[in-house]
Amino acid sequence: DRFYFNSDGSLSHGFEAITHPMSPSEMLKIDWEQITNEMENRYYDNDRDTAGIHIHISRRFFHGEKNIGRLVRMFSENYSEMIKFARRPEHKAADWAKCVRGTTRQYAIDWYENASRAGRYTAVNLQNDETVEIRLFHSLASRQHIMACIQLTDVLTDMANLDRYTFGWDIVNKRAKDKGYTELQEQLLNVGLLHA
Repeated sequence: DRFYFNSDGSLSHGFEAITHPMSPSEMLKIDWEQITNEMENRYYDNDRDTAGIHIHISRRFFHGEKNIGRLVRMFSENYSEMIKFARRPEHKAADWAKCVRGTTRQYAIDWYENASRAGRYTAVNLQNDETVEIRLFHSLASRQHIMACIQLTDVLTDMANLDRYTFGWDIVNKRAKDKGYTELQEQLLNVGLLHA
């Protein structure tokens, strides 16, 4: 009732597990510990360079295209730190989830347009009609990592819907603390984006 399975063009052997649409709070209720333990017990190899966690957000969640542009800007201007958080090898991030280019002088709507023209294999993919897809996260059989990726996406999409563009890992950490997202806070510390 939570997942379905499909073949995937980037995997020569294996499958893609896809959740049905649900809110972040519902995704965080999934027993990721049981799932990752079962994967380990069955010797699934999900640590391949090509495997990734892709998170889709309904376009209806955002107030408008400029808000989606803010999300693109967050990932692009902080790309090297986002790769650290995502735990994806840098050379593979460039293949499957590349950085969208822009300048600090550009408006949010310009970032949206840049990403719209950049194609599917970007950190924030805008090629789907109904969703915005985050493609940067590496697939690891780790409850903590999966939860942190969901939580970061929730925090950043909320931030993108604010009236002003602001970004900082300290702001992300504060919002994570306010939401009780301990896995996100731990991952920020573990990858060196915050100091204890």
